[in-house]
Amino acid sequence: MAGSDVGRSAGASVERAAALVDAGRPDDGLTELAAAEREHGETAAGQRVRAVALLDSDRLPLDDALADAVRAARRAVELAPDEPAGLLVLSIALRQAGDQRAAVVAARDAVAADPGSWQTHLALADALSANGRSPREARQAAAQAVRLSPTEPLAHRRLGDLLRAAGRGRAARASWNRALALAPEDRGTRLNVAADRLRRGHEGESAVVFAGLLAPDPGNALARRNLVVSLLNPLHRIRVTHFSMAVFGVLHFVAALDRPGGPSRWTTGFPAAVALAVTVALAVKFAVGARPRLRWLLDSASRAIPGWNALMAVLAASVLAAVVGLFLPPVGGLVAQCLVLVGAVVGTVLHARVLRAHPLTRARVHDEDDELPPSR
Repeated sequence: MAGSDVGRSAGASVERAAALVDAGRPDDGLTELAAAEREHGETAAGQRVRAVALLDSDRLPLDDALADAVRAARRAVELAPDEPAGLLVLSIALRQAGDQRAAVVAARDAVAADPGSWQTHLALADALSANGRSPREARQAAAQAVRLSPTEPLAHRRLGDLLRAAGRGRAARASWNRALALAPEDRGTRLNVAADRLRRGHEGESAVVFAGLLAPDPGNALARRNLVVSLLNPLHRIRVTHFSMAVFGVLHFVAALDRPGGPSRWTTGFPAAVALAVTVALAVKFAVGARPRLRWLLDSASRAIPGWNALMAVLAASVLAAVVGLFLPPVGGLVAQCLVLVGAVVGTVLHARVLRAHPLTRARVHDEDDELPPSR
């Protein structure tokens, strides 16, 4: 009876530690585990919880935390070699530590230990994808996870990620849509769908999704970067148009000086009209995609993106110069075109500064390593 009581006490302590880790308190979970191990000794479940907590903890430097997580996961496998949960944690720990080949071996062992589990097949898909040598087998493993658990949104999302990486955009979108139907609020799937829409030129609606993801999670660097891209892409096209038409107008004005009668109004008015038409078309396209939250989106951008207000001010000044230039005589129109040209150059500099403030990242929200297996 005493032995049973000790076992139950150890199990309860591990359960409390696992609950703390799942609640986003890995350091508290590690503290609870340390107390439990001092009193009851090591258990496989406790070592699994320790490994998961270390993968999510900021207590140690990253390299030390990863090394400790791998050791804890290996100890969990030693204590319970037939339990696939330990192999799952070991595969993820090895993958994050950079040992992709060993991660694949651990994932294959997990599949062999429990071939009917969707989680083991998904772990194998993730490990193969990170290894980068067997993309087709990774897709097959993810598809097997979907077949084993067709109501699991994570399996559908992972399959969609792998299909997108293989260039099968339509099939990827179908998988993501199934994942969204099962879990409409899943952040990873929402961002992947929005990133795919962004790649296909739907900046407005994508920007709304990215800004919505940032509202409850301002530290989401990937969503912020994608928001920057979705907002700056149409502005970049506008600046390129303004620059090209301003150069054309200036050169045409100079060429017209040698012609009988000198420059005409259309020499500078026509390029300005084209630049304005493109600006309006792109602005309308973005506004239609972002409706009905356009004002909220622009307010969010002004708060979240350094340099956004200056960039918009330069763009507005360039557009105003182009409008005024339509009604001025040729010389005045030339001056307006020169101002538009200056605005395009200044806008490009500001654009570069904004991008430098947001380092390039992949257009995704969750990496494979963000989803940890059950630690209990």
